[in-house]
Formats: sequence, structure tokens, C-alpha cells
Amino acid sequence: MIKVLIIGTGSIARKHYDVLINFKSINEIRFFSNRKNYNYKKISSKKEILNFNPDYIIICTETHKHYKDLKKINNLFTNKKILVEKPLFNKDKKIDFKIKNKIYVGYQLRYHPIVKKFKEIIKNKNIFFVKACCNTYLPNWRPRRNYSKLYSAFSKKGGGVLLDLSHEIDYLLWIFDDFSIDFSQKLKISKLNINSDDYAFVLARFKKNKILIIQLDYFSKKEKRVIEASNEKYCFFGDLNKSFYKFISNKKKKTKRVNKILNKELLLKMHKDVLNRTKIKTACTLNEGIKVLNKIKEINGARI
Repeated sequence: MIKVLIIGTGSIARKHYDVLINFKSINEIRFFSNRKNYNYKKISSKKEILNFNPDYIIICTETHKHYKDLKKINNLFTNKKILVEKPLFNKDKKIDFKIKNKIYVGYQLRYHPIVKKFKEIIKNKNIFFVKACCNTYLPNWRPRRNYSKLYSAFSKKGGGVLLDLSHEIDYLLWIFDDFSIDFSQKLKISKLNINSDDYAFVLARFKKNKILIIQLDYFSKKEKRVIEASNEKYCFFGDLNKSFYKFISNKKKKTKRVNKILNKELLLKMHKDVLNRTKIKTACTLNEGIKVLNKIKEINGARI
């Protein structure tokens, strides 16, 4: 049986709990917290963590605390499974400790059926144009809280669209392996009460000068998350929020809907993948999480 420790007590930590509580292979879940009057089973000291001896640790603290929390947990245990909520860190860091555990990063969008279908369809195709777009509205993320108090509102805490919406960067690296940055903009252009960037535009190249565009923002009340690709013969368009994709060629036009998938279901698929004893095939590894941060650093360096 598996024991789980969740470090952090925010909304994403509780979402992980709500998913994991239904695993038959998990017999106990505890939170690490110093909060008083917390309604979940908790532990609050290093000694209690060692005595609990968890098999699976999930780090759900604010992004700027991830490095410190991962280092502490990694140094306490050996051969455990650790999942760090995305992004891995708030900036690229040189890991100055010996990795003793299997570490993954929470990029669950890899499990979305539209992303998987996109990866399947464009494989070995001579694609010359790809565009990934995520338009979202930060005040809607946690309606019961003042959005200007969230860590997303502060650059120093790991906020900003490139880090918060780095799912797009992750799955594009996962699918295409790499891409080089030609030009980028990262700006604060809305009147949202935040000091982090709320808009990013990236122009890049992949596979022998093929064009890639990434567009991200925090301020769109008409929210969407889409990906499209084209070559001389066809066009693929996938809508992750509405769960459908279109495949258009000179000879046919096909629209197919997939079962609408909630974030809870994506978390479920990710945890099953990480906890599965067979070889991991989809979950984002530590090295892949570092690769995302390096790409964000490259994007920042290409800014005008």
C-alpha cells in the first residue's frame, strides 16, 4: 500500500488530494502544514515526515518555494517518487544536490486527448506551421480569492504567463523535441492589478526552419486553448477547452469530438502514470522540466 505526503495546502494541493483519495492502492494521505485548525490529516515537522515515511510526495507550494522544498525532501529520502507542480522552479537553477529519488513535474496537459491526437497525427508529417494559443482570465482562476493576492500576480513568486501557462511550452517540446527562438515579447499590457507579465508572444523555428508561434495571456474574458498545424496538404485544428478537433485536406473535412475532459481527470491520468510500476512513457521527467525552464530563459533572452 502507498502513503502519500502533499506539501502545500492551497487549492491545487486539495485537487491532488481529491483525486488520490480514490486510489485503492493508497491507504493514507497527509498534508505537511503548520496551519492550525486544518481540516485534513497533517504533519508539521521533519521528524513526523520521517516517521510517516511516504512513498509518494507531491510538492504544491508556491513556485518560488519549489527548489527549497524539493531539495529538503530529496535529501530526506531515497528511491521515492516525487511530483513537483508545474513549473519546476520560478527560474532556471543549477541543481546543487544529488538526485536520490524519481522526480516528475506536473504537466498533465500531456494527457489531454487533443494534445495526444495532435502528436499522433503530425508524427512524421512535413508540417511547416504550428500555432499554440492559451487565452485565459486570471480573476476567474480562483473566484473566491482576490486574484491580485495570488502568487501568479507577482513575478518574484513565479507568476507571469510564461511560467503559469508553460503547459504549451512543455507539450511542444515533448512533441517536437526542441525549437529555437527568433523573437519574443513578454509584456504587462492590461489593467489587471498585478506586477507580473500578462502577455507573451513567441516566434520560433523547429525542424529545419518550420515556423512555430506561441501566444499566451492572462486577460482574455473569452477563454480558449487551441493548437493548429498546417502543411501543403492539410490543416489540423484542436480545441482543448471544447474537446474537438478538425482535420481539413483537399479531399475531405473531418470534425471529431472527444469526451470533454476535466482537469481532475488529467490529474488522475498523470498520477496513474507516475505510480505505475512499469516504465513511464508520458509523465514529464525532471530533465524535461529543466528543459522547459531553459527554453523560457531562451525566450526571455530573445525579447525585443
